[in-house]
Amino acid sequence: MKKENLNVDDFVLYGMKDDKNEKYARWVLHHFRLKPIVRVAFAKIMEDKLLFCECNGKKYKVSGAGWHGKIWLAHINSKKPGYDMAVYVNECSNWSDK
Repeated sequence: MKKENLNVDDFVLYGMKDDKNEKYARWVLHHFRLKPIVRVAFAKIMEDKLLFCECNGKKYKVSGAGWHGKIWLAHINSKKPGYDMAVYVNECSNWSDK
């Protein structure tokens, strides 16, 4: 049975567990969900704040979050900007900054 889809904004607000890696993920995802003009204001501070997770047994870089409630995942070795797939937060695990 599949878990109910968890919207990124609900994850940012409420989380799923009290864990330092998840709190870091919530903080970075919060940044991704800010209005573009605000994100630009903090771009220099955030440039080295990377977020990674596992999805379906593979590690991905989290490259953004959309208004539709999903987060954007890019293959680790991908050189292209953007993302390769969009998933709900509950499809990810093992959040990290490395």
